[in-house]
Amino acid sequence: MKTFFKIVLVIIVVFIMVFAAQKVIGFDLGKLINSVILKDITINMGQETLIPVFQIVSLESFFPNNIGIMSAEVFKIIGMEFGEVTLLYEYDSYAKFGVRNPEKIKIERVDNILYVDEASIIIELLDFKIDNFKYRTTSGSNFSVRSNMDDASIFEALNRINKEHREKMIKNGRANFEFAKKNFMDNYKNMCNAMDLKVVWR
Repeated sequence: MKTFFKIVLVIIVVFIMVFAAQKVIGFDLGKLINSVILKDITINMGQETLIPVFQIVSLESFFPNNIGIMSAEVFKIIGMEFGEVTLLYEYDSYAKFGVRNPEKIKIERVDNILYVDEASIIIELLDFKIDNFKYRTTSGSNFSVRSNMDDASIFEALNRINKEHREKMIKNGRANFEFAKKNFMDNYKNMCNAMDLKVVWR
């Protein structure tokens, strides 16, 4: 009988400690015994299609049919799931390049000649988004893991995909920036010529 009371006492003490930990340090027992942790994401960009546009935006880039893989660690004691779930997906991505602050372009006019400082034309990645996100297939690392992924992990993965793509476009997409600048200059010159103004780059 004493042993039974000792076990009950230990259980009560454990619950009190867990309750205190939740209140003091924000410890979440639910996450400990029932969690899904996004582990890794890889992306493979499809063939690039360029759509020049003369606005503040001087280049639109469309990347269709990108393939990506996301994986998440699964640890669910209540659901008895332990392992990893992998999701293969497809999506399109779309980017806009152009001049964010056209008023910063340095222009000097003498009669009908416009002297434009080429170095003051700064091209930036103005917008980036992902469209047409589609599931392709999912798989579990073992028989205990269901072949699906919860909405929270999907949402987190999409945010990471957006961030990673944006960083890659800025870091590795110099050809897009150069093309956008050339397109901006060509269209600006044509517009000025249509108004009987001559453009001189300097």
